[in-house]
Amino acid sequence: VIDIGESVMQLFKDFGLLYGGNFSLDYLPLHLCSINIFLIALHAWRRPKLLDTFLYFVCLPAACAALLFPTWTPLPPLNFMVIHSFTVHFLLALYPLALTLCGDMDPQPRAFPRCFALLAAMAVPIWFFDRAFDTNFMFLMRAGEGNPLKLFERFGSHLLGYPVLLAAVFAATLVNSHYLKTFSTELTSLLTQAESLAERGEWSEAESLTQQALASWEEHDLYLYTMLRHSD
Repeated sequence: VIDIGESVMQLFKDFGLLYGGNFSLDYLPLHLCSINIFLIALHAWRRPKLLDTFLYFVCLPAACAALLFPTWTPLPPLNFMVIHSFTVHFLLALYPLALTLCGDMDPQPRAFPRCFALLAAMAVPIWFFDRAFDTNFMFLMRAGEGNPLKLFERFGSHLLGYPVLLAAVFAATLVNSHYLKTFSTELTSLLTQAESLAERGEWSEAESLTQQALASWEEHDLYLYTMLRHSD
């Protein structure tokens, strides 16, 4: 449903721009988030494993960044392009998050290098297109005000922000995976000890450890609900 909604909205936007005579090269679907609409449609159809990781580790952060640092704010709040942009980017973030939580996607940090290669494979021809037609798809030519990439211009080029931000996303996923592994190991240890105590008839001690495990789970309830696949 999400991928159909995104595709319909994109087509409706393009039709409206064409009908109003406002369509230009700048509206071609060559921004990362526009490309992700097609990748989501492909994922919904074929479910290639690489896209599990790409959509979660690249599409999701990119969509969230667009929502946090929107480039369409100069337009009136009820302008169609504002409503369209907020809605599409929300759906782009929702798709990988919802499918991962439901267990229908299995992003793997070890596949991140291949995701970076896929992103580079997109960026190179788009960079040449930008140079040839004076466009700014994927913000490869410049970063506007409010864009976090602009912070890196002081170091020579805003493009330096891409590897830094990608590395930050990758590091965050590794830290998160390590924390989840440590937490689940500790929880499993408590429950294993409780089971052993129960088998020996030491019910009071077993109940105490079980309650301790339950309390620990409930303390992290929101975090676990957000980060764990529900099929787990």
